[in-house]
Amino acid sequence: MQLGVLPSRARRLALRLDTAKLLVRSNLNLLPDGALASLGCIVDAGANVGDWSADLLTLCQPARALLVEPDARLADGLRKRFASAAGVEIVEAALGSAAGSAEFHLMNAPVFNSFRRPASNLEQMYGQSSRIKETVNVDVCTLDSLTRETPRVDLLKIDVQGFEREVLSGAELTLRKTGLILIEVNFQPHYDGEAGFFELDGILQRHGFRIGNCSAPKGGQRETFYADALYIRIHS
Repeated sequence: MQLGVLPSRARRLALRLDTAKLLVRSNLNLLPDGALASLGCIVDAGANVGDWSADLLTLCQPARALLVEPDARLADGLRKRFASAAGVEIVEAALGSAAGSAEFHLMNAPVFNSFRRPASNLEQMYGQSSRIKETVNVDVCTLDSLTRETPRVDLLKIDVQGFEREVLSGAELTLRKTGLILIEVNFQPHYDGEAGFFELDGILQRHGFRIGNCSAPKGGQRETFYADALYIRIHS
């Protein structure tokens, strides 16, 4: 109820043993008070198999949920998974700074799929799951093109494996009307040429956001690999 979940649904969720786990794995526990009360539009950039969006839809019902995923097989799975979900749209494309097409690396584990090649230490951190399995051509569009007719984006989740700089570059107009951003930030290099935490923080600050919350650090025993950060529009 503190997050803005309707009381009837909040009571049911409170009785579920996995509710706390759901909130943490989706980082929705990072959101400010009341954030889920009246979501008009959410965007899941890098939807993968759709777990984050599924967790969100367990808690609330946004008017529009835009799930963007470039891997054709994963996108097909999303269409099947959310076939009966109201307001959910699946876009089979990657997000970038301009429309077109580009080579996209499919890894042994889809969570590592990326336009960028793995950094030399990625396999050392995560094992063979981060190896390139095949490279395919995918369509690329900008976030601005997808939200052109949307007056406001209440929550934007970005998990694009080292391509954050390019996604934000193609989202100038979208960022002006976005309230909250959940973004994965790396503290150890994961991909060649990626933007690390400090660069992404600078970009988002220039667009009028400040960091509002952060997940527990994730990684090895003695070093942080990455974390998930919540950015809040200043004076939103």
